[in-house]
Amino acid sequence: MPALHGTIAWFNRPTFLVPPHLRGETGSVTEWWHHRRGLRAELKKAARRDARGRDPAPD
Repeated sequence: MPALHGTIAWFNRPTFLVPPHLRGETGSVTEWWHHRRGLRAELKKAARRDARGRDPAPD
């Protein structure tokens, strides 16, 4: 039973057990993963700008 509670809290799966008002939301782990991937992409963009000789954050 604790594993089932964990999957509902972290991933919002299985959806039929998630409360109706929360079914449209992503789980906490899914949200964290998307945020992390977005930050990684931003860091790569900044590194590419540095490699081209541009200052990524001009003062």
